[in-house]
Formats: sequence, structure tokens, C-alpha cells
Amino acid sequence: MRRALTPVIKAKKLPRGKPFPKGHSIGVATRFIPGVCPNPGGRPKSKEVNAACREFLGSDIGKSPKVQTNAESMVAKFGRKAMRGDLAAAIFLAERAEGRPAVQMSVDGSTDHLSLIVAHMEHRSAELGPPEGFIPLQPAGEGEEEQAQ
Repeated sequence: MRRALTPVIKAKKLPRGKPFPKGHSIGVATRFIPGVCPNPGGRPKSKEVNAACREFLGSDIGKSPKVQTNAESMVAKFGRKAMRGDLAAAIFLAERAEGRPAVQMSVDGSTDHLSLIVAHMEHRSAELGPPEGFIPLQPAGEGEEEQAQ
């Protein structure tokens, strides 16, 4: 016995409430205004973990700094790991204390190593030719014309 499948009819969803009338004053103080920066202070320059890292790295060797906050506790644990030779912990402390090193990119038009490698690969590929058994793609119009004849 097979059951016949009945079609599923979906009802159209109703709009979500009544729209605001034109010229309303709800939320005027917090609305986005073009040309005005919504975050004038920007991202804070330093955070508690960064300050704790600076304090830890500035302390005497072998002395354990006083741990009062969670950030200081976390930094102290990373500091102990770094003193035992954990490179990842040392990098964590250095990046938080002094900031990440700047990545330099040149856009002056000179060739970089990657473009030289790609150019060499393209040149070598042209010398060797296509791989054995390679079938080149035909443009869309050519295959249809041959089939019609």
C-alpha cells in the first residue's frame, strides 16, 4: 500500500508589526549619521592583559609578581611556561607587551619573490607543453558548429 503524497501549502507570513510613521522620533539619539564616526575613541590602545605582560616582563628574574586579577594570573602562567622554554608562551608575552611586528609589503612595482617564481613556472610550463593525454577545452561555440555539420 502506497500512500499518495499530498502537496505542502505554505502560508504567507504576515509582516512583523506596524511600521514606524514618517518623521518619528524613536531612537534619534542612537541613529547612524553619515559622515560621523560611530566610535570616535576607537579601539583602546592597551588592555589589561597587555599591561600585565609589560609588568611581568619588567619584573626581576625569579620573582613572582603579585597576582590579583585573572589577567595577571594568566600572564604569570604564560611567564612560567616561557621561562621553562615554551616558545609559544614567550611569543604570546612579547606580542602583548610590545605589539606584533609590522608586516611590510612593497607596492612600488618592483618584482617580489612570488611573482618571480610564478613567472618561472609559467615559462617552464610553456617549454614542456601540456601533459600527456591533455584534452584542451573548446570554446562554447566551436563544438556546436562541428556537431551540426
